[in-house]
Amino acid sequence: MSKTIVLYFGVSEDVETVAKVVADEAGADIEPIVPVDAYPTDYTKLSAQAREEMRKNYLPPIEPLKHDLAAYDTILIGSPNWFGSCAQPVFTVLDDSVAASKRIGLFITHGGSGAEYVDRDAKAHCPEVDFLPIFDCRGTGDEADIRAWVKSLNL
Repeated sequence: MSKTIVLYFGVSEDVETVAKVVADEAGADIEPIVPVDAYPTDYTKLSAQAREEMRKNYLPPIEPLKHDLAAYDTILIGSPNWFGSCAQPVFTVLDDSVAASKRIGLFITHGGSGAEYVDRDAKAHCPEVDFLPIFDCRGTGDEADIRAWVKSLNL
């Protein structure tokens, strides 16, 4: 069994809720990704900021992680869907992590739009990584589906 950590970023509670189920099923450590500067909670302002960060490929600084990613074989990362992709703080982790030597899986929460560009964008940030299958769910998803995805990863 590999040593696994679940990292997650979200402005709402959806990603955290899914992350807790993922961590429980995987027997993994869990830690939030915390940007140095908090995102606005107002949807219109958040959307404008997210769109601008994506347009500029801006990677926002994050608080140092408490866990040393070098100690893990597998990193599972949760994100809300931002315009079909991951939130930019997730890409900060992918660019800063020791991703080349890790198994990385992504899980995405959304309001109905899926994970359209997640795979493409993640591979652009970490072309050397063979990503695990992506899981996406509407809102907090179905717990049985989340647990089935984790089991399918053979951690």
